[in-house]
Amino acid sequence: MPEDVPEFKKSAVHRYGARVHYCSPGMLSRQSLMEDLINSHGYTLIHPYDDHNVICGQGTATLELLR
Repeated sequence: MPEDVPEFKKSAVHRYGARVHYCSPGMLSRQSLMEDLINSHGYTLIHPYDDHNVICGQGTATLELLR
């Protein structure tokens, strides 16, 4: 999460129990931190919108909402 994100967002994310890693603002900084975490911990990247399964899930949620 960028260091300059509003305090209320930081608090909300912490309330959900997330472990937050801060980086400098900007895509390059986020990308670098993400790659470091993947390499260090073996994490799997699930892109928030450019992933087939995420897109399918969003479509399913929308269909359920419309019903």
